[in-house]
Amino acid sequence: SGKEVKCDVELSSDGCTIILTPRSELAVNKEYYVIVKANAFYVGGTTKKNSSVTTTFSTHEALAPTFSPEDGDKNIEVDASFKITFEESIYNLDGDEVTKTYIVDEVVRLYKKSNEEDVEFGAKINGRVITITPDNDLEGGTEYVLMVNSGTLKNRQDLENQSYSITFKTESKIDKSYEFEPGKKATDVSVGVTPV
Repeated sequence: SGKEVKCDVELSSDGCTIILTPRSELAVNKEYYVIVKANAFYVGGTTKKNSSVTTTFSTHEALAPTFSPEDGDKNIEVDASFKITFEESIYNLDGDEVTKTYIVDEVVRLYKKSNEEDVEFGAKINGRVITITPDNDLEGGTEYVLMVNSGTLKNRQDLENQSYSITFKTESKIDKSYEFEPGKKATDVSVGVTPV
């Protein structure tokens, strides 16, 4: 028992296709049903009438990405990289291939949540996956926001993206100013050496 969607109806010139055009924009992330009632028309120039047919489809936002890590994740390593994955091919606003420079300059923003201080980063793109790698380690025990700016990407249907973001928190501060002897992956270490 859903709400009826008002549509304009058109029949193709060959009489085989019914085209429904909604009079208003469909809601995002909703399932819709198209029902052709029984006995609504004659089939193939005969006196036989059609049977009832129902089909469904779902809407979704254009270019809604998934993030790794996910929104609200905690204890993210301070030297982590981040992935933004799209379900469809992405293009810049001119319809051209998305470049690393375009991602850094226009598409993605990474910043500290507390003071909105931007974090410098590099980017890679592989198909529909963008990988963001901060230029330096993030601060420990700190909340960050990773954002895809609105109106910076489009899909094959020329639909532009909305703004999407996640918030995550890095692992607690770790003192990395110490060294071990023998060093990591050392070889030919005497069995009589005591690690320091």
